Amino acid sequence: VDGLSFVNTGKETSRYKPSDEQKAIWGWMKDNINSSGEVVVCAFSNAIAGELKERLTFGVATTIHSLGCRIMRENKIRIGRPDTWKTTNLYQEFCQVKNMKELSQAQRAILDDTKELVKICKDNVLTEDDITENRVACLAMDNEYTFASSASACTEAIRYVLTEGSKLPTQGSVKRTAFSKAEPVKGIAIDFDDMIYLPARYGWKIKADCIIVDEAQDLSAGK
Repeated sequence: VDGLSFVNTGKETSRYKPSDEQKAIWGWMKDNINSSGEVVVCAFSNAIAGELKERLTFGVATTIHSLGCRIMRENKIRIGRPDTWKTTNLYQEFCQVKNMKELSQAQRAILDDTKELVKICKDNVLTEDDITENRVACLAMDNEYTFASSASACTEAIRYVLTEGSKLPTQGSVKRTAFSKAEPVKGIAIDFDDMIYLPARYGWKIKADCIIVDEAQDLSAGK
């Protein structure tokens, strides 16, 4: 973050020396993007994004998750607050039970696998049409995940969660499962993974002259 003062002023700091690549990026931006151009800087965390907002003299600072939410809103998708129970609730629908107490021990093991593998599927922008027993087994192996149940046991549950969890309001009635005591809102229920998965799955775009990504070497297919 110390190097951001270079971005602000074009001058090096005593604590952090920008690389030749960073200088080249800054030079290109100055030469090719006018003052009204849209620049999006994707930070690694909310803390860094917050400091970027204070110190940058151009563009928009955000995290990739926040950028995903912005893309959904710009594509007229109304979203609620993140629902950390979304996959669990969809799995209960799949099992046709009303609460966790009704799940057997075997079903709970499948739920554990489903939650982890749905995250992996979303990270790789896979849809329900991509999900087979063999694909699930390969995803687990590639990510060094050990099943609590088995690939065959959780494949249909994963397919159900990806199908029902990705429906947009125009594709049917989408329930908001988070904050059940609050007044329901018309829109789509999302979890944190959906902030990246849904824009990637549906190919929603954002207009920008330049996008700069912090820690880009760690990006997944979805990001």
